[in-house]
Amino acid sequence: MAYIREPKVYRLVFADDDLAGLEVRARSVPLGDFMTIVKLSDADGHDVGKVGELFRGFAKALVDWNLET
Repeated sequence: MAYIREPKVYRLVFADDDLAGLEVRARSVPLGDFMTIVKLSDADGHDVGKVGELFRGFAKALVDWNLET
């Protein structure tokens, strides 16, 4: 029987005091997806398509968060 590794879940910690108390957990993603997300994170915010793709990529990895507003 083959070994199947469960994706690791990461707890994201924010150094910014404005985000104190925010808890985000995200699972690992394949390297290709990660590289795409990193590349898209450089988008200037004016390219709605790229920003949307960035958020869709992150949403696939998102497990949960405690953000209410």
